[in-house]
Amino acid sequence: MTSNLLHMDQNPTGLSKEFSGLAPFAVIDVGSNSVRLVVFEGLVSNALPIFNERNLCALGKGIGEDNCMRQKAMDHALRSIERFVHLSAEMGAGIPKIIATAAVRNAANGHILTEQVFDRTGVTVDVVSGREEARLSSLGVMASIPDADGFMGDLGGGSLELVDLKNGQAGQGTTLPLGALLLNNRFPDSGAKVKKFIDQELAKVEWLDGLKGRGFYAVGGNWRALAKLHQAQSKYPLRIVHHYRVETREAQELSKIISRLSADSIDRLKGVSSRRRDSLATSSLVLSRILKLGQPSHIVFSGGGLREGVLNDHLSEIERRRDPLIEMSIRLGGRETRYDGLGFELEKWMRGLFAGETKSEARIRTAASLLSDTAWRTHPDYRAEAAYKRVLYAPLSGINHKERAMISLAVFVRYAGDVSSEATNIARKLVTEDEYDWVRKLGLAMRLGHTLSGGTPGVLSRSELAQDKGPITLSLTSNDANFLGPSVDKRLKALGNALDREWKVVIDGQGA
Repeated sequence: MTSNLLHMDQNPTGLSKEFSGLAPFAVIDVGSNSVRLVVFEGLVSNALPIFNERNLCALGKGIGEDNCMRQKAMDHALRSIERFVHLSAEMGAGIPKIIATAAVRNAANGHILTEQVFDRTGVTVDVVSGREEARLSSLGVMASIPDADGFMGDLGGGSLELVDLKNGQAGQGTTLPLGALLLNNRFPDSGAKVKKFIDQELAKVEWLDGLKGRGFYAVGGNWRALAKLHQAQSKYPLRIVHHYRVETREAQELSKIISRLSADSIDRLKGVSSRRRDSLATSSLVLSRILKLGQPSHIVFSGGGLREGVLNDHLSEIERRRDPLIEMSIRLGGRETRYDGLGFELEKWMRGLFAGETKSEARIRTAASLLSDTAWRTHPDYRAEAAYKRVLYAPLSGINHKERAMISLAVFVRYAGDVSSEATNIARKLVTEDEYDWVRKLGLAMRLGHTLSGGTPGVLSRSELAQDKGPITLSLTSNDANFLGPSVDKRLKALGNALDREWKVVIDGQGA
């Protein structure tokens, strides 16, 4: 049984047992629009946030000709930071990492706010440069999309950061004064002037033509709001923004429409929060100009950015190199499984059935194996649906929406034996028929493995499931022959029928 967590009397932080094996890590992000605290579960690859709170302080909104932040906004930010520092300590995260970006960086009175923070909390604020902000944001994107290839754009209230990403590595980067709040302050009435200014700033990026035909990875709350609008408009089945992909032509059409809307029209848009309405049109215009000038092939919206980059920057090199999908599957699966070790044993046991699989298929199969025992605490009549939803909506990263759907369908089949239920309609819309057939094969193989072993480690490591050109073969030793029975025969037959193959059992090399 899973039992590597501390007892509560050994847990001075007071955290639940689920998190007590890790020391939380806290980041306070002092941005141009909001001040946010994120407490991550620990310094591990793709750590989940265990607490996330944002206060809208609008430090960058009121900056006028004197280039100073308004006192009311500073007071609001200071109160928020004080609260967040105390919360961080109470949660066992110790001293938080406080990062301040464009508003504090550029304001003439930015130093006053940082001094007040130190006087009241004893914590130093790290006012990062534009290039450092770009670097950290790119780390956050690559932590959750390790194969990112193209440009990252992080649009905040005070600045836009651009970084060239290639094969999971960050290249040259820059920061531009194109934040939505900053542009609204500077150009309150003239769409033509702001458009000209955006184009002039983008023209300074000499390497922007390197984006042509590649992906653009969009970071920032306003751009995520655009992604949600596109999902609603296109009736996209899975309303998860992270790794949502849109072809450039479609994104260009939407961003042009939004950028030309009046404030009243934006107010009537469903699904747009009131705090985004003032800056949504400007953010859309910035995106539209990037797409026109850079000519990427598509956009991928990222849920990871600056705060995740700060976390990643504090990780060891070993942690940074870990596969985010597999690591999260290990952690999520380990919290739910009945017995440690079965997931990897199940994955290895099935390899002979999936000879010639692609790297992507191998990752999907591994993740599904690790997540295949997530619903045993649920009522038997609802286990399949519970497992499916748990995986489909899990905070997984390192995969696109199609791969997420495939894993969830495979886990559903592991419990139910098929995917005919209407409950799986969302995921079914994201996969092709060939992918569905492959997923069904994976799910039925996992179903057989769990039945044969009873969900306990050991049995599968002493047996093998394989398929060459002939029948599907289940091989065991004579010492394990007693694990066979009607239920195993039923599951093996179902797998054979799904693949239109004969099946057989071999014991000590001889047919049973």
